[in-house]
Amino acid sequence: MKKHIIILGFLFSSAFIVQSATTKNEKTMTDNYIHGESLVLDKVNPVNFMFNKIIPGSVVVRNNYDAKAKGNIIYKKGEDYLIDYKNGAIKRTEKSKIPDYSKHSLFGIKNFDYTKVKNYSNQPFFIWVDYKTENNADISKPVLYQKNIKKTVEKLNSGKPVKIIVFGDSISCGGEVTEPRFAFYERFKKSLQEKYPKSEITLENGATGGDTTRQGLERVKEKVLTRKPDL
Repeated sequence: MKKHIIILGFLFSSAFIVQSATTKNEKTMTDNYIHGESLVLDKVNPVNFMFNKIIPGSVVVRNNYDAKAKGNIIYKKGEDYLIDYKNGAIKRTEKSKIPDYSKHSLFGIKNFDYTKVKNYSNQPFFIWVDYKTENNADISKPVLYQKNIKKTVEKLNSGKPVKIIVFGDSISCGGEVTEPRFAFYERFKKSLQEKYPKSEITLENGATGGDTTRQGLERVKEKVLTRKPDL
């Protein structure tokens, strides 16, 4: 039996839209509530949130995306950080426990070869912030592709198996996610499976971290076309 293949990746904008998708039990951008916006802070320099007009008393800053994870550190306002509510900005204090991004070994360095660096991850420096805002502007607009993938939609509606192939570079490899389940493609699959519970949805990752567009094109046959995709 042939299976449809949905290719995800390459276009960061598409990945971002999928990455922003939520499951039934998650609140990410609902009712002006932002969950788990990730930031890095250096020295005492302010960094802007996605939105301004932050509602006082709504901000929670922690060291993990998952608010319920064991061992979470909740940073203290005034002691670890300061908030500019009107302009939507946050900064470390002088004696903050929030990791100082200026201490990253690659901070301020341009045009480096990441293949020659032992640890280039930003993960140790991330903070995740929940907050409410009076600004309800959209950061992205939904794009409907159903008419372009009619056969795939028909298979999902009829409960037939569907295979998803992820193809791209580091983002499509799940780079910098705190847990594999938070990778955009895993969240997309979960959301799709909840919407089409009768369809057997499988996922394969053909992404290669660090790939350029040229390298990606060279791998299309190996990573995608040899798997006989319908889409």
